Amino acid sequence: MIKGNTESTTLAAGIILFKNNVFKSESGVDIFEPNFLLLKCSKKFHWSPPKGISEHGEESDLLRTAFRETFEETGIDQKQIKLYDDFIREIHYEAWNKQKTVFYYLGECSSDAKVEISNEHSEYRWVNINQVRQLVEFESLIQIFDDALRRIMK
Repeated sequence: MIKGNTESTTLAAGIILFKNNVFKSESGVDIFEPNFLLLKCSKKFHWSPPKGISEHGEESDLLRTAFRETFEETGIDQKQIKLYDDFIREIHYEAWNKQKTVFYYLGECSSDAKVEISNEHSEYRWVNINQVRQLVEFESLIQIFDDALRRIMK
């Protein structure tokens, strides 16, 4: 189990969500390209996957935090997500003069999942990995998306 918040570190969790995008090449071959969900933060105007801080009682179950935050920020329910049990990544950084550790899981959205963003975000996009690299500001987060893509294509 992952230990909970400490006085010096804030714990958060989120899910790298993707949908299968299949299209035809010029030669008529089906091409598979996952599209990832990015949310644009209303206040800081940066793009990231759904994530949030663990609440009291969730400190030892960050997957619960990840599902709760994903639902709160996107309206996508846990039942609409196929979780990749073998994928979890973490990043560490400082935000608001406090150390933060975020754990990211990987999940495939059902094709009928509809995004309804909360007021924490101003917009959302389903984007391919090249667009992720253009929109996401933080290299450590881009690396997690690259890892997710490698896992999806396994």
